[in-house]
Amino acid sequence: MSEQSGSDSIKPILEAGSSADRLAALLDAAGLAYALIGGHAVNAWFVPRFTNDVDFLVAPSAELISRFEEAASALGYDYERRQDEGGASGPDFLRMVDSQGNAFDIQTAKTDYQMLVLERAVRSEPEGVLVATPEDLLILKLIANRSKDRGDLLNLVARNGLDWQYIDQWAEIWDVTERLRAIRLLAD
Repeated sequence: MSEQSGSDSIKPILEAGSSADRLAALLDAAGLAYALIGGHAVNAWFVPRFTNDVDFLVAPSAELISRFEEAASALGYDYERRQDEGGASGPDFLRMVDSQGNAFDIQTAKTDYQMLVLERAVRSEPEGVLVATPEDLLILKLIANRSKDRGDLLNLVARNGLDWQYIDQWAEIWDVTERLRAIRLLAD
């Protein structure tokens, strides 16, 4: 876990008892390295926007992911989707939903970059949720390239104190430099 690179600190908006907080506690209890990604992670750095699921990137470990899945099942979550069940690193993707419609997605880190995202994640508060850095969220959203991410990208690009050398390096590696350039023009 590294220190946040931006000048503003992470906002403690991930309330105790929230879905993200409860799921992060299960991930911690399972001993699984993770980082909150997606809309809830962006909400930790900026003014919150609505998002209806919680997204986590987790370290590859079939045993620890299985431990987490059992704990989530005990809380009332059922499988909606599970991809690549037989891999030694665990499933590639997992989506579980509870009876109230609360959903979470687990994506298993499979690349060196995804492992770096986990290493760089910061705690939202001393005992809080591990959240991907703004730089990593920006790269992940550029890679995903969904229309719903445009507002998040504009907020991320406009943030003060970003490590642009890091962003430019990973944008080039993931071949999303043109997307980054376009979103920076829109933000100016």
